[in-house]
Amino acid sequence: MTFERLTIGDAIAWIAALALLLFTAVDWYSTVQGNEARQIQHDVAPSSGALGGEVQRDIQEQASLTAQADEKNLWQEKRAIDRLELLLIVGAALTASAAAVLRVAGKRFDGWLTPSALAAMLSGAALLIMLYRLGNQPGNDEVTTLKSGVWLAFAALGALCLGSSLAWRAERNGTAWRDEPAPQPGTEPLQQQ
Repeated sequence: MTFERLTIGDAIAWIAALALLLFTAVDWYSTVQGNEARQIQHDVAPSSGALGGEVQRDIQEQASLTAQADEKNLWQEKRAIDRLELLLIVGAALTASAAAVLRVAGKRFDGWLTPSALAAMLSGAALLIMLYRLGNQPGNDEVTTLKSGVWLAFAALGALCLGSSLAWRAERNGTAWRDEPAPQPGTEPLQQQ
């Protein structure tokens, strides 16, 4: 087992897969009202003293509750297309991670359907659905707003797709498996008799 076996594509896909799983938990969608409530929460500063800031703290709490009710990440969306997108994203992340781990372990696959190939196909399909969802957000498009999580996930998913495609191409043209270096004289392990 050595990390020297990783191709640049495997490394890119593996790092992007880990980031992608993190970005699915960041808020993707909100509403205009939710954004305004979040702004109010940050703008209102409680006064010092026990009773002096009670009204401001109540305003902050209500604004926070309103904003939280309107903000959603991919795990919180319940529509069928969002469930499919989540399934494709998790599948792509898991297969890209498995491809990298299996490459480190020295496992080779016969045929064209390797974990890298599967990760590239799943991430490509997830990118297409994400592009559709960027143009057709959940709920009313006029009041739904996109948060940072969707853009971070889009970038990570694109990197995962690129890395997996590079690893798959390296497998197809034979450059993914470099010859293992021969052991140096005097460094060979002792054999038991």
